[in-house]
Amino acid sequence: MARLRRTTIGLRETTKNKLDAHRAPGQCYDGFLCQLVDLWEKNHAAEDFSRIDYAGRKTREDSSPHKAG
Repeated sequence: MARLRRTTIGLRETTKNKLDAHRAPGQCYDGFLCQLVDLWEKNHAAEDFSRIDYAGRKTREDSSPHKAG
């Protein structure tokens, strides 16, 4: 069986502290983050995020007062 590849992501210390405060004792970060993403997808499945940038702001095109349609 092939080993799964691992990667590293950088987090602010405050973000890591939030993760630590809410994950189960002994739970790995990968498992906890997968749970968070699953919950996010479940709660936001019908929403269209294509017009939101990586920081959660609406794009210029989407914020235009003169939308077509």
